[in-house]
Amino acid sequence: MKKIHYFIFLVMLIFLNAQDEKWKSFRKNTEEGVVKGQISRLQADNLYSGYRLKFDRKDYRLEKHNQVLQAHFKKLGVSNLGYIKNNLFDVGINPDQMEAVLGGLLRLAQAVKIEGTSFKINPKIESYFKVRLRLENTQVKILIDIAKNLGNPESSQED
Repeated sequence: MKKIHYFIFLVMLIFLNAQDEKWKSFRKNTEEGVVKGQISRLQADNLYSGYRLKFDRKDYRLEKHNQVLQAHFKKLGVSNLGYIKNNLFDVGINPDQMEAVLGGLLRLAQAVKIEGTSFKINPKIESYFKVRLRLENTQVKILIDIAKNLGNPESSQED
């Protein structure tokens, strides 16, 4: 009986790993298309959203969100916080860190809105992301890009 359970466990593990590899390959190909100018960032994000269920990925658009965060992001023009959560999850943000990251992202977006084109990340919030939340430099750069798009929607159309 133990051998059957072990076998089933191995099959499930192999299946999940295969799904993860397919998702990574799909994302890599899509990102290459964005870099080459074949598709836009918005089109890539829409592709990711459309293929989440096929690749057995969590879709935050379908979940209930923290009402306070949702209200603050709505002021910045975000109608469904799930889109941002999906993007954060896709770049490796742990679901346990999601609300803390969103809080920091909100502060970044508000700073961008106030400072405009002269925006530079505050060292304390950068430390919060890197030390306390243990995010990588690339993840922090992505958060800064998202904040610039949220805090200054006109510039996101130029990028």
